[in-house]
Amino acid sequence: ALKKKVADEAKDIEPELLDKYKAIKRHSTPPITRIHDDRCGGCNMSLPTSTVKRVATGEGIVECENCGRILYA
Repeated sequence: ALKKKVADEAKDIEPELLDKYKAIKRHSTPPITRIHDDRCGGCNMSLPTSTVKRVATGEGIVECENCGRILYA
């Protein structure tokens, strides 16, 4: 039942974005992480101000330059 629900939800996601998520998930768990105090929540590295601003403005998908995880505010 859970796999069916995941498949149903995945239909609404762009295939390129889903492929990117799966690729990141292969080497980083969790593949999506929150920014905390201008640091990546996955690798705890400081992020450039420009990266933090891009995440805050919702300017597309932004990845951590160090670990590759997808960032959100």
